Amino acid sequence: MWPPVTECLARILFPGAPSSFLEHYRTRKYLHISRSSPNYYEDILSDASLDELLRSDRLPPTSVNVVKDGHKYSLDGWSRLADSSKGEHRVLIPERLLTLYLDGATLILNHADRTVPSLNAACSSLTLETGFPAWANVYLTPRAASGFARHTDDHEVLVLQIAGTKRWLLYPRDEHPAEIDLHSGDLLYMPAGIAHSARTQETDSIHITVGLQPPYAFELIGELAKLAAEEDVFRHPLPPRFAGEDARREFEKEFVGHLRNLASRASASELIERRFRSRARDEGAGSARFSDLRLLHRITPETVVR
Repeated sequence: MWPPVTECLARILFPGAPSSFLEHYRTRKYLHISRSSPNYYEDILSDASLDELLRSDRLPPTSVNVVKDGHKYSLDGWSRLADSSKGEHRVLIPERLLTLYLDGATLILNHADRTVPSLNAACSSLTLETGFPAWANVYLTPRAASGFARHTDDHEVLVLQIAGTKRWLLYPRDEHPAEIDLHSGDLLYMPAGIAHSARTQETDSIHITVGLQPPYAFELIGELAKLAAEEDVFRHPLPPRFAGEDARREFEKEFVGHLRNLASRASASELIERRFRSRARDEGAGSARFSDLRLLHRITPETVVR
């Protein structure tokens, strides 16, 4: 089973340590961890769970991309309209998807964490542990094929190789390009903004891309604004556009003074924690409400709630 929250990042980075990753690699440079353990990630995603997902109606076609050498296939080519009690809706045509796959197309299951329980558990654990929203896309690439051309991502990426082998070409800034063969059980970390492409060779490939979207420093200003909204000194209306220069100067003097005072009282650590809590509320809004409600009677004064 997937390990507890406190062990999630350590499990992904093993045998590396999270402390070393944070100090030397995160946001700075890529990291490749090679393992002689092909089934290392089998508890997260297996062939059986993929088969079940692709042949079920749990996977909405709008969450699937079919791509070959940078070309994206139209939804009409591998899905159809079906009738239901709620009206028409699109469903997958598994046979058509498999045909396109055999023809060299990569199947991309976007936000597979929403439909695969083990992936959902992993992403939820990462989100709680790091404070960064985490999601997972699954890439199924046949042999001697590629999906997207060279590109960059605006978020950090953890690539978990599930099966087969895939060759990655990385183009770090101010460094020579790197060529990395990811084998089953391997890990590749890439910071945001690093250009990359990938292609299979003699074998097919299944990998999970876990995206991490950290909050940025400028977002702390938003948290500072929320604190300001709670104080009376910031709840005065702005002077009208036609106000004279003296009125504007007086307002600016008072505003800057109150702002400095607020900033001196609100530490960066407090603002960071507020931002993480805001993210957690946003991510959790509307999820697991019913199951949580059914467990409400189990809460006691000794219950630890997080």
